Amino acid sequence: MKFADFWKPIQFQLNSRLSNWLVYLMGFWRKSLDHQATSQLLKDNIVYQQQQEPISDFVFESVDRRRTIPWNSLNNLDQLYQDDIIFEPEYVWKVDVNDKFKTLNLCPSGTVLVNQNLLLDLDYGTAAGLKLKGQFKTKEVEYPLVVAPWSHFFGGYFSFVSLVIVKLCRIEQVFGKEIWRSAKVCYPLFKTQFETEYLQKLGIDQDHLIDTANIDYKIKAKSLIIANNQSNINRVSPSDIQLLRKKFLSPVVNLPKKRIFFPRRSKRVLENETEIRQLLQEFDFEVIEDIPRTVEEQIAIFQQAAVIVGVHGAGLTNLLWCDPGTKVIELFYSGYTKAGFYYFCKVLGLDYSCIFDDAIAIEHFTNQFHNLTINVDTLRKELLRVLT
Repeated sequence: MKFADFWKPIQFQLNSRLSNWLVYLMGFWRKSLDHQATSQLLKDNIVYQQQQEPISDFVFESVDRRRTIPWNSLNNLDQLYQDDIIFEPEYVWKVDVNDKFKTLNLCPSGTVLVNQNLLLDLDYGTAAGLKLKGQFKTKEVEYPLVVAPWSHFFGGYFSFVSLVIVKLCRIEQVFGKEIWRSAKVCYPLFKTQFETEYLQKLGIDQDHLIDTANIDYKIKAKSLIIANNQSNINRVSPSDIQLLRKKFLSPVVNLPKKRIFFPRRSKRVLENETEIRQLLQEFDFEVIEDIPRTVEEQIAIFQQAAVIVGVHGAGLTNLLWCDPGTKVIELFYSGYTKAGFYYFCKVLGLDYSCIFDDAIAIEHFTNQFHNLTINVDTLRKELLRVLT
């Protein structure tokens, strides 16, 4: 064995342990605030506040009546046994450097760091603010006005639309479109086509965007505009959902409604997709293949849908664009069931049902990579019910 082959795994373990140790030490001088503490710290800086009323009667069973979607996971841990979905207030804050806030910085993850030691929780945790990526850069650049809409390194289509763009819409509602001409919008960019298109629709130019994860300097702000998400990733407030629809939906007049089916290709693929396609063809469904599409195309497809059959996945974020009364059948692997899209349907007045595959699996996030097999007879019965 070559020395390099012997040394590489040891070096990796040493580097990993060193990083973990340094992150542990950083926790002693960087205090992570929770949602409540963050709101308390910023109570004198509120420029927008709205409190959403709880949503009641949020109970659902699968088509076969054997399983229930764990909808109560949409609440915080201390609210799991309540019958309602409880919302935290929605805020927009504007913070200026002063005697209370002596410094305003951004971590590479986009997490806001106040006074060099307080990490604000604006989304669902501050762990990304403790990561070492770029923390020890010596160069610092100060901007007069910064908008910081995201505080995590990871995320996909769902996260971007329902957590990032919705904040930008809320901020624009408060400050007007001119805010995008005066502020720098700073966060770890997703680097996707959908991101580019949504930001263009908001009127945010590329030269006003800064990718906090890929710059060689620290960002410092004289003034900072920030907003919050709910502390649960799936619990987007109804008022924020309406903001998205108001901003991105265009009037559609007399377009024919369609029955559409969304298969998947990367993960959670239907093992018996051929049979499912044959069944859906009997009911005049159009197959929308899992390929890249523009934002305009995605919005139009869902806006024209009368019936949607789809495997659980980020593409169903586009249920946001459906007309009230649209019928939705979501297909699940039994070990990975999430209530997020049922929640969208509840808020938007869509007619929702779901079918689990027949696997016997314990709920776990790693099961999101499992393929699934849907009982054709069960789906046929549900289609007959929905379509009649």
